[in-house]
Amino acid sequence: MLGFGTDGIRGTSAQLNETLAYKVGLALSTLMGSGKYLVGRDTRVGGDALSDAIMCGICAGGGECIDLGVVTTPCVSMLTVLLEMRCGVMVTASHNGPEYNGIKIFGNDGLKLSRIEEKQIESYMLFAKPRGRKIRCKKLLSGAEIYISEMVRRVGRLDGAQVVLDAAHGSACTIAKKAFSLAGASVKVRNNLPDGSRINLGCGALFPRAIKNAELGFAFDGDADRVTVAHKKSILDGDSVLYTLSESLALKDDMVVGTVMSNLALERALKSRGKRLVRTDVGDKFISAVMHENGYTLGGEQSGHYVISPYKTGDGIFCALKMTEIYLRGGFKILDTVPQKSVSFYADRDVTALDGVNELIDYYSLKGVRLVVRMSGTEPKVRIMAESEDEAIVERALKDFSALLGGKTNAVRWQNKQI
Repeated sequence: MLGFGTDGIRGTSAQLNETLAYKVGLALSTLMGSGKYLVGRDTRVGGDALSDAIMCGICAGGGECIDLGVVTTPCVSMLTVLLEMRCGVMVTASHNGPEYNGIKIFGNDGLKLSRIEEKQIESYMLFAKPRGRKIRCKKLLSGAEIYISEMVRRVGRLDGAQVVLDAAHGSACTIAKKAFSLAGASVKVRNNLPDGSRINLGCGALFPRAIKNAELGFAFDGDADRVTVAHKKSILDGDSVLYTLSESLALKDDMVVGTVMSNLALERALKSRGKRLVRTDVGDKFISAVMHENGYTLGGEQSGHYVISPYKTGDGIFCALKMTEIYLRGGFKILDTVPQKSVSFYADRDVTALDGVNELIDYYSLKGVRLVVRMSGTEPKVRIMAESEDEAIVERALKDFSALLGGKTNAVRWQNKQI
């Protein structure tokens, strides 16, 4: 049975079916109690059926449902708090291709569930049995409009801005253009058909071809919780985006929350400005948790998740609005990043503790290389990052790790293409 990874439950359409979705809904409402549950989805084929199955399960466990239809993940998080819902549920596989689907769950505080809560749901799902298929549901067609109004209220006027947006055929199709237009920007939109069979395919945050030649452009992933930024016909690295935000927002305790992947240049630049960087594990869930616990106001990661207070999860569209506001006021801060490279390979099980891995980490650490070797929480892959002032040693480290893991034929199957 599929369980929770670093960002909800995720799997192929064959793995994540209506029966499993029903069990998730039933376990959720049984454990969280009666009340109203907010449910949204992206544009993926079959997403509506999974949403219905989740709502059936929630109702069987004693809850009531409010159906948002196609919205973004951060919209669900925001409205869960704003409308005082018991929980929020989003049916999405985020940046993954159309063959995947997933389920993300938010507590009444707008944060993703803790690992303890996820384990409780997983345990209950093992014994959950169908109790009927009746849905007590209301549709909230104005949910996206409420979300848009709240975002635009928190940014200045964007009159005069000309932006190019890539909606990735996903959730941003219903929201991004409206938000920018309401704020006064002139907008061109690419990949804006809400077509789940094409979601994230060669477009969006992971493949920002549609914006790469823009003076100012933003590409979102399937559920719009992440964004890639284009500026003056080049793609900004994620650390420069976070640094730019840090220079324009009020920071609690002069603190910015990043991850283990954040470039050393970001840490140095913040320090030079009297600010500090605290690192978490990869994932906006962990960034949000540290921010919430300490009252910090800004966090983000290279992959395009940026969490800006008062919101509780990565929000690509809100970040894009804030970056446009900053652009109009004077421009972005571009970091001279320390050489850092990453590779990913398909792995059919955890390889991070295999013989030789820790020894290789120790060897290169003594040479001044910062390494992160981890299993992906959203895909069956091992990811390796190396960072050093010496680019040649970065290349050598990645080559040695590839050779080591490639020799463990029972643990890893290599793809010809590195991601």
